[in-house]
Amino acid sequence: MQAQIEMTPPHILIVEDNPLDAELTRWSLTEAGFTGELVVVNDGLEALALMRGQSPFENHWIPELVILDLNLRLMDGPEVLQFIRDTPELQKITVAILSSSPEYIMRTKAARADCYFSKSSSLDVYASIGKKILGCYSRQTDEPLP
Repeated sequence: MQAQIEMTPPHILIVEDNPLDAELTRWSLTEAGFTGELVVVNDGLEALALMRGQSPFENHWIPELVILDLNLRLMDGPEVLQFIRDTPELQKITVAILSSSPEYIMRTKAARADCYFSKSSSLDVYASIGKKILGCYSRQTDEPLP
């Protein structure tokens, strides 16, 4: 009989400037069985501050999974994604794009996002997004989630 490996869930960073969309994303992850830690930031500059350990995120964990909206204030999603991919200590972070902005998709493909998902106004569709995002993380790391 094969032993099942217990894994801790990834630390998740949600980068979303719309509070309702952020809450729906959090809810969809909970519906998918996620029980780990997550943080929501409102813009790209806050996301960079967290990943760099800058104020107010000193001594904070670095996320293993970033759920990134593309149309953000101050610094847009494609710029955040490019920063992650250009920073050696962050390159292994799984980045899942969750956006309603199709005009940015080509820019994010060039910057190498791991997965792309469209926002929906349907709760049924949103409920399935959390599972798909966690599946994206699991595929990128080759590690099963608990």
